[in-house]
Amino acid sequence: MKCVPAGNVTQITEQPHQIIVVGAGKTALDTCVWLLTNGVPPAQIRWIKPREGWWLNRRYHQPHKYLPDFFAGVGMQVGAFAEATSIDDLFNRLKDDEILLRVDTSIRPTMMHGAIVSETELALYDRSRTWCDWAVCAASRPTASC
Repeated sequence: MKCVPAGNVTQITEQPHQIIVVGAGKTALDTCVWLLTNGVPPAQIRWIKPREGWWLNRRYHQPHKYLPDFFAGVGMQVGAFAEATSIDDLFNRLKDDEILLRVDTSIRPTMMHGAIVSETELALYDRSRTWCDWAVCAASRPTASC
């Protein structure tokens, strides 16, 4: 097994049998995106995340060409804050408006990322489902496959 920091993944010259990305943050997500968009088959990638998180949707958080969507997003967020009856209700409203996104829609997030992700990036995971559950992997031996 060879362990490299995420920033050095671009320097790997020979394709390993399996790549395991550990972490639940933006760097881990970006590493998986880079691998998938550079020809690494999804079956060779395992993304081990200790928990699921909420992500900010780039469409509503990055002005420039998305300026109308940015302003619409501000309005939706203000509305969600004004109408929410609880924290869970607030997050549900922001999810329903697609202000917030998540990688695995079958798991309720337990943390909020301040990082911005695009719907295109998340679509890579919908097609490939390259991650595994941390709880399963934490109980496994280091050489076990998730």
